[in-house]
Amino acid sequence: MPIVFKRQIDSFTQLAVWQLTETAHELLSTYKYDSSFVNDIKNEKRKCEKLAARILISSIIDAEPQITYELSGKPILNNYNGNVSITHSNSYISVIISTKHVGIDIETINERASKVRHKYLTNKELSWCNDNYKHTLVWSAKEAAYKIYGDDPEFAHYEVAEPKPIEQGATSIMINGKLGNKQYICHYELVGNDILVYIID
Repeated sequence: MPIVFKRQIDSFTQLAVWQLTETAHELLSTYKYDSSFVNDIKNEKRKCEKLAARILISSIIDAEPQITYELSGKPILNNYNGNVSITHSNSYISVIISTKHVGIDIETINERASKVRHKYLTNKELSWCNDNYKHTLVWSAKEAAYKIYGDDPEFAHYEVAEPKPIEQGATSIMINGKLGNKQYICHYELVGNDILVYIID
Protein backbone atom coordinates (compact mmCIF):
# COMPACT_ATOMS: atom_id res chain seq x y z
CA MET A 1 0.00 0.00 0.00
CA PRO A 2 1.32 3.49 -0.72
CA ILE A 3 1.74 6.29 1.82
CA VAL A 4 -1.24 6.57 4.20
CA PHE A 5 -0.53 10.25 4.71
CA LYS A 6 2.26 12.79 4.54
CA ARG A 7 1.74 15.91 6.62
CA GLN A 8 3.46 19.23 7.15
CA ILE A 9 3.27 19.65 10.93
CA ASP A 10 4.89 23.09 10.96
CA SER A 11 7.33 25.00 8.80
CA PHE A 12 10.18 22.87 10.18
CA THR A 13 8.63 19.39 10.44
CA GLN A 14 7.11 16.71 8.21
CA LEU A 15 5.46 13.44 9.23
CA ALA A 16 4.66 10.43 7.04
CA VAL A 17 3.00 7.04 7.59
CA TRP A 18 3.08 3.92 5.40
CA GLN A 19 0.84 0.87 5.84
CA LEU A 20 3.03 -2.13 5.26
CA THR A 21 1.30 -4.67 3.02
CA GLU A 22 4.00 -5.23 0.39
CA THR A 23 6.64 -7.89 0.09
CA ALA A 24 10.29 -6.91 0.14
CA HIS A 25 10.43 -7.59 -3.59
CA GLU A 26 7.58 -5.15 -4.22
CA LEU A 27 9.22 -2.48 -2.08
CA LEU A 28 12.54 -2.96 -3.83
CA SER A 29 10.84 -2.25 -7.13
CA THR A 30 9.49 1.02 -5.66
CA TYR A 31 12.74 2.25 -4.12
CA LYS A 32 14.74 4.04 -6.81
CA TYR A 33 18.05 4.34 -4.94
CA ASP A 34 20.80 1.96 -3.87
CA SER A 35 19.21 -0.87 -1.85
CA SER A 36 22.38 -2.68 -0.79
CA PHE A 37 21.65 -1.75 2.86
CA VAL A 38 19.14 -4.64 2.98
CA ASN A 39 21.36 -7.26 1.33
CA ASP A 40 22.42 -8.83 4.62
CA ILE A 41 18.99 -8.73 6.25
CA LYS A 42 17.49 -12.21 6.26
CA ASN A 43 14.22 -11.47 8.06
CA GLU A 44 11.56 -10.51 5.50
CA LYS A 45 9.62 -8.23 7.83
CA ARG A 46 12.73 -6.39 8.98
CA LYS A 47 13.77 -5.92 5.37
CA CYS A 48 10.34 -4.47 4.54
CA GLU A 49 10.52 -2.08 7.50
CA LYS A 50 13.92 -0.77 6.43
CA LEU A 51 12.81 -0.29 2.83
CA ALA A 52 9.51 1.40 3.70
CA ALA A 53 11.29 3.80 6.07
CA ARG A 54 13.75 4.77 3.33
CA ILE A 55 10.90 5.27 0.85
CA LEU A 56 9.12 7.58 3.29
CA ILE A 57 12.26 9.56 4.06
CA SER A 58 13.15 9.95 0.39
CA SER A 59 9.60 11.19 -0.31
CA ILE A 60 10.18 13.99 2.21
CA ILE A 61 13.75 15.05 1.41
CA ASP A 62 13.53 14.22 -2.31
CA ALA A 63 16.90 12.51 -2.25
CA GLU A 64 18.51 9.20 -1.34
CA PRO A 65 18.60 8.92 2.47
CA GLN A 66 22.15 8.66 3.81
CA ILE A 67 21.55 7.10 7.24
CA THR A 68 23.96 6.06 9.95
CA TYR A 69 23.19 5.11 13.54
CA GLU A 70 24.51 6.20 16.90
CA LEU A 71 25.46 3.51 19.44
CA SER A 72 22.06 4.05 21.08
CA GLY A 73 20.38 3.13 17.77
CA LYS A 74 19.29 6.69 17.02
CA PRO A 75 19.28 7.31 13.24
CA ILE A 76 21.29 10.16 11.78
CA LEU A 77 20.30 11.59 8.40
CA ASN A 78 23.66 12.70 7.06
CA ASN A 79 22.53 14.41 3.85
CA TYR A 80 19.83 16.57 5.42
CA ASN A 81 20.20 19.50 7.78
CA GLY A 82 17.87 18.16 10.41
CA ASN A 83 16.80 15.25 12.57
CA VAL A 84 14.89 12.06 11.85
CA SER A 85 13.00 9.59 14.02
CA ILE A 86 11.67 6.26 12.74
CA THR A 87 9.11 3.86 14.20
CA HIS A 88 7.17 0.77 13.18
CA SER A 89 4.41 -1.48 14.46
CA ASN A 90 3.11 -4.71 12.96
CA SER A 91 1.18 -2.79 10.31
CA TYR A 92 2.72 0.67 9.91
CA ILE A 93 5.98 2.51 9.40
CA SER A 94 6.23 6.17 10.32
CA VAL A 95 8.97 8.79 10.12
CA ILE A 96 9.23 12.37 11.29
CA ILE A 97 11.86 14.76 9.94
CA SER A 98 12.57 18.23 11.29
CA THR A 99 15.22 20.84 11.84
CA LYS A 100 14.00 20.62 15.46
CA HIS A 101 14.58 17.67 17.78
CA VAL A 102 11.93 14.98 17.23
CA GLY A 103 10.83 11.61 18.58
CA ILE A 104 8.10 9.31 17.28
CA ASP A 105 6.52 6.00 18.21
CA ILE A 106 3.63 3.90 16.92
CA GLU A 107 2.11 0.98 18.81
CA THR A 108 -0.80 -1.38 18.20
CA ILE A 109 -3.49 -1.19 20.87
CA ASN A 110 -3.53 -4.57 22.59
CA GLU A 111 -2.71 -6.23 25.91
CA ARG A 112 1.06 -6.14 25.48
CA ALA A 113 1.61 -2.82 27.26
CA SER A 114 -1.01 -3.68 29.90
CA LYS A 115 0.75 -6.89 30.90
CA VAL A 116 3.94 -5.05 31.87
CA ARG A 117 2.35 -1.80 33.09
CA HIS A 118 3.93 -1.99 36.55
CA LYS A 119 7.36 -1.87 34.93
CA TYR A 120 6.88 1.52 33.25
CA LEU A 121 3.96 3.32 34.93
CA THR A 122 4.44 5.61 37.91
CA ASN A 123 2.02 5.44 40.84
CA LYS A 124 0.32 8.59 39.57
CA GLU A 125 -0.10 7.11 36.10
CA LEU A 126 -1.50 3.87 37.58
CA SER A 127 -4.28 5.93 39.17
CA TRP A 128 -5.78 6.86 35.78
CA CYS A 129 -4.20 4.53 33.25
CA ASN A 130 -6.60 1.58 33.41
CA ASP A 131 -7.17 0.04 29.97
CA ASN A 132 -5.27 -1.14 26.90
CA TYR A 133 -5.75 2.17 25.07
CA LYS A 134 -4.29 4.25 27.89
CA HIS A 135 -1.49 1.79 28.62
CA THR A 136 -0.48 1.80 24.96
CA LEU A 137 -0.68 5.60 24.78
CA VAL A 138 1.61 6.05 27.78
CA TRP A 139 4.06 3.41 26.55
CA SER A 140 4.21 5.10 23.15
CA ALA A 141 4.62 8.56 24.69
CA LYS A 142 7.54 7.33 26.77
CA GLU A 143 9.15 5.66 23.76
CA ALA A 144 8.88 8.91 21.78
CA ALA A 145 10.31 10.86 24.71
CA TYR A 146 13.23 8.44 25.01
CA LYS A 147 13.98 8.88 21.31
CA ILE A 148 14.11 12.65 21.67
CA TYR A 149 15.74 12.76 25.10
CA GLY A 150 17.95 9.77 24.53
CA ASP A 151 20.18 9.96 27.59
CA ASP A 152 18.18 8.08 30.22
CA PRO A 153 16.28 4.89 29.30
CA GLU A 154 14.63 4.56 32.72
CA PHE A 155 10.95 4.98 31.99
CA ALA A 156 10.34 5.45 35.72
CA HIS A 157 11.81 8.93 35.25
CA TYR A 158 9.11 9.84 32.70
CA GLU A 159 5.62 10.86 33.75
CA VAL A 160 2.73 11.35 31.34
CA ALA A 161 -0.10 13.71 32.25
CA GLU A 162 -3.63 12.32 31.95
CA PRO A 163 -5.17 13.52 28.67
CA LYS A 164 -8.64 15.02 29.08
CA PRO A 165 -10.48 13.62 27.28
CA ILE A 166 -8.58 10.48 26.25
CA GLU A 167 -8.82 10.84 22.46
CA GLN A 168 -6.91 12.28 19.54
CA GLY A 169 -5.05 15.37 20.65
CA ALA A 170 -2.13 16.10 22.93
CA THR A 171 -0.86 15.53 26.44
CA SER A 172 2.34 16.36 28.29
CA ILE A 173 5.23 14.26 29.47
CA MET A 174 7.64 15.29 32.21
CA ILE A 175 11.17 13.93 32.08
CA ASN A 176 13.01 13.82 35.39
CA GLY A 177 16.39 12.61 34.23
CA LYS A 178 20.12 12.97 34.60
CA LEU A 179 20.14 16.18 32.55
CA GLY A 180 17.48 17.86 34.67
CA ASN A 181 13.72 18.23 34.23
CA LYS A 182 12.06 18.78 30.88
CA GLN A 183 8.42 18.93 29.84
CA TYR A 184 7.30 18.02 26.34
CA ILE A 185 3.97 18.14 24.54
CA CYS A 186 3.08 14.72 23.10
CA HIS A 187 0.82 14.83 20.08
CA TYR A 188 -1.11 11.63 19.47
CA GLU A 189 -3.66 10.20 17.08
CA LEU A 190 -5.17 6.93 15.98
CA VAL A 191 -3.93 5.29 12.79
CA GLY A 192 -6.13 2.24 12.23
CA ASN A 193 -5.83 0.26 15.46
CA ASP A 194 -2.53 1.90 16.35
CA ILE A 195 -1.60 4.93 18.41
CA LEU A 196 0.91 7.31 16.86
CA VAL A 197 2.75 9.70 19.20
CA TYR A 198 5.26 12.35 18.21
CA ILE A 199 7.17 15.03 20.09
CA ILE A 200 8.74 18.15 18.58
CA ASP A 201 11.16 20.21 20.64
